[in-house]
Amino acid sequence: MKKNWILYSLLTGFLAVGLLACNKEDNQPNADSKTTLLATGTWKLKAATINGADAMASLQDCQKDNIALYATNGNGSMNEATLKCNPADPDVVAFTWLWKNSETILSVSSPLVTYGANDMTLDRLTSTQLIISMAYTPPFGPSRQIVMEFEH
Repeated sequence: MKKNWILYSLLTGFLAVGLLACNKEDNQPNADSKTTLLATGTWKLKAATINGADAMASLQDCQKDNIALYATNGNGSMNEATLKCNPADPDVVAFTWLWKNSETILSVSSPLVTYGANDMTLDRLTSTQLIISMAYTPPFGPSRQIVMEFEH
């Protein structure tokens, strides 16, 4: 009888510890998931390089102020913000996006840059910083590598 009581006490103790160790937050989506990080807030260009050289000086102000938004459902938009390069361009351009290759490639239905690739390598993603790199293939001349850094 004493043996059963000890076994019962041990099992009850393990069960109690197990139940107390459970956390309701374990069932919640990971706040640090790449999708959540990407879809939290809007993204504005902070820096850009082409083949390692600073490219910000070659961009027009109307390109630098654009704002990207990614929704968790795979929809996105690029907002022209205050300055528009061409007044006839729409204020907002919609696109879709998805992760590829174990969330190392961010694929968009419409390139962020003219002659840029739709599939971009995710170099860094935090709650405040997004760095992507992509191939840039103009109609003339060699292909180049663009790295773009966005911030909230």
